[in-house]
Amino acid sequence: MAAKLPIAPLPLDFRFQPVATPEVAARVAELADGEPVGRAADFGGPEVLTLGESVQVWRAAHGVPRRTVRLRLPGRVARAFRRGVNTCPDHRDGTVTFARYVAAHEGNPYAC
Repeated sequence: MAAKLPIAPLPLDFRFQPVATPEVAARVAELADGEPVGRAADFGGPEVLTLGESVQVWRAAHGVPRRTVRLRLPGRVARAFRRGVNTCPDHRDGTVTFARYVAAHEGNPYAC
């Protein structure tokens, strides 16, 4: 959606740990085929990135969004995303970086 706007207002300081879809699928299949484990261990991608860093990678491959502006979101949930509470840096189990994933979909900014 942000790619269609001339200026994309985004919470650029939010932290994420992207993990490639095929790696998630393999992990889910492994858990489904195995014995019950209760709560499975966290599973994350190989790097923790801010949304701003992710946008730079995306822009390099697709040219959009051309311009971003930092959207400062208030509240407890937004603070948690800025701190990276949603990430698991001790479990960098995935191997495909965000840049490699985006490069595999180069030419189609809406494919991912």
